Amino acid sequence: LSIKNLYVKEKGSDIMKKTTYLYHKPDGTIAYTKTRTDYEDGTKKFYFEQPNGTKGIKDVQHELYNLPAVLSATKVYFVEGEKCADAVIKQGFVATTLDTGAKSSWYAYYTEYLKDKEVVIIPDNDNAGMNYAKKVLQNVPTARIVKLPDLAEKGDIYDWLALGHTMAEVDEMPTFEI
Repeated sequence: LSIKNLYVKEKGSDIMKKTTYLYHKPDGTIAYTKTRTDYEDGTKKFYFEQPNGTKGIKDVQHELYNLPAVLSATKVYFVEGEKCADAVIKQGFVATTLDTGAKSSWYAYYTEYLKDKEVVIIPDNDNAGMNYAKKVLQNVPTARIVKLPDLAEKGDIYDWLALGHTMAEVDEMPTFEI
């Protein structure tokens, strides 16, 4: 797994945790990183950086998270956010997400990456999550959406797995019709 956590608690700082996620090119080299900073007040910020240290990813090809594993998988779980993807990966499955969440653009090469794969979309429990799921489904029409039961508003697969549920349960759920 390609993540590094830096726990930062400096005097006078309200930063609780920084997590850096690696995005890879199809050949496995690093395309860019996305760093999430969580603050004590519950807010979070994200920023991108290229391998050469350049801030931002203007003029850089966007990629799916966990791309090398996605390319070699037969089944892929599509979730919203790297934290959720990592929760599924930790369970021993292949998961991916778009790099800017529900507001992400979809690129035609994403559809090619997912061609001939079983794709299961697990949306967050909110309107943005369902819109995100619809965007994926429009571009991968063979995919299916699974809506997790007993989730709080804005809850996600990370929260659901933390409650003790399993990916086997996800596989047994019916397709959610939109």
